[in-house]
Amino acid sequence: MPIPEKPVDDDLRLEALRRYGGIGPAERPMLDDLADLARVLSGARHAEVNLIEADVQRTIAVSGGEVGVMPRAASLCTHVVSSKASIYTVDASLDDRLSDNPHVTGELATIRLYAGVPLIDPEGFVLGSLCVWDPAPLELRPDILRSLEKLAGQVVALLELHRRTQLLTAALGEVDRLARTDALTLLPNRRALQSRLSEQQESLAVLFADLDGFKSVNDRLGHEAGDQVLLAVAGRLTTGVREGDLVTRYGGDEFVVICEALDAESAQALPPAWRSRCRRRTTRTRARPPSGSASGRRCRAPTSRRWN
Repeated sequence: MPIPEKPVDDDLRLEALRRYGGIGPAERPMLDDLADLARVLSGARHAEVNLIEADVQRTIAVSGGEVGVMPRAASLCTHVVSSKASIYTVDASLDDRLSDNPHVTGELATIRLYAGVPLIDPEGFVLGSLCVWDPAPLELRPDILRSLEKLAGQVVALLELHRRTQLLTAALGEVDRLARTDALTLLPNRRALQSRLSEQQESLAVLFADLDGFKSVNDRLGHEAGDQVLLAVAGRLTTGVREGDLVTRYGGDEFVVICEALDAESAQALPPAWRSRCRRRTTRTRARPPSGSASGRRCRAPTSRRWN
């Protein structure tokens, strides 16, 4: 069986193909509709949308069959990718490029009509093929072949819409993440805290802590030193909670910790351990930690409240 050589830019083509990601449930019916249009338009019994990956052909839409995966070497559509052009033959058994293929010889199928048109992305890479095929020889008029090429363009447009939707979803997710994250400590911020509290169904303990005298650190040593203190406190609070608990920076020198499934007595036992962690000096700034919950001196008593 003659296997066409891969395009010289196949690595770049595969990189372009990966950018489209997996086809989701929203796109699959629309792709099946385009395959069905191709089948009805051509009069063939089968139509498929195939993407050619590194070693396999992946069928992502079909009319008159089932989606699946086959080795790239056994694919007829890989010839379309290699030639970067449409392939049309009335009888594949008489076509030197295709006659030894197991889908033509009868080993896997007995394809005779085959018409495959390339799926060309905006950068010019051939992602795969929209093809129609039939076990009997069949002639297609030139206008039908042109119409298949237009349908292939619609397939690419749908894939491109899917890709851009994925990018937009990821970008919106990142915007939401940044909106819920404190820029300095990278802890969840007040917005994330409020969202967590509004969604919480089980009982929990909410503990509030601030750093008394923190303003003097900024006044005497500068805001950079104050930032280092806040980073140190954030890190020490984070390492002092259980998995599933949430440490947030409420604002300024204020932190709020949410502890799930914790009663009031157990919650009141947590501040001493946290004060012990926070009273250690921050070696980078050599600033005396401010008094309060960070140092263990004159600590405002953290509050504990049950939420149902």
